[in-house]
Amino acid sequence: MRALFVFALIAACVVHHRVQLLLGPRADQPTKGFACGDPMAPGSSMFARAVTPTRRLQFSLAIDMIELPGHVPSCLGEEIKATCENGECPYDLANRSCIHVDVQLPPAANDTAQIVKLVDDWLKQNAPVVFGNAPDGAVIVRAIAIDGPTCDEVLTSTNILGCAYSCPVVLDQIDGVLSLGLAVQDNLQDPATCVAAIDACAMFPN
Repeated sequence: MRALFVFALIAACVVHHRVQLLLGPRADQPTKGFACGDPMAPGSSMFARAVTPTRRLQFSLAIDMIELPGHVPSCLGEEIKATCENGECPYDLANRSCIHVDVQLPPAANDTAQIVKLVDDWLKQNAPVVFGNAPDGAVIVRAIAIDGPTCDEVLTSTNILGCAYSCPVVLDQIDGVLSLGLAVQDNLQDPATCVAAIDACAMFPN
């Protein structure tokens, strides 16, 4: 599997804003954060690690809302990192939603579009609402795909399958689609570099 999309809802504050999460710039274009090749298995993807011998794709999807301090950075990773140094963006597991995805794949399903649709259909049926309420201030929304049955795993480079995050956003102020992604760099085509990038995304701000 090369990529997947997440379609889910966050209801923000008392006035119910409906925010749809999209893992990529468009519905037909996944983020590079969910398309890393596996450096330990050339020609394969990180998500292949989560396919069982009976062709079930099983992984946990953690959706985090990381609250920001009074200073709201731009979307640049260096500015976000600088803003959140010294514990300025305390991470609260109460702001994490965990979804265990379990999708039966057809016998020879290697087509990305087909797998994306299967995962999307599963999420719509089993996890239509990620959060019923969101923080009032600015947050970064992050999605981490974890090879394991829960989101409580100690995250390492061996079990992080993908990661993407949003620009800082106040969810009370939007209705519609919120895209998550990872900084675009040509060298993300290199599996080892791509995996290092998703590891950094998943570990932040710990």
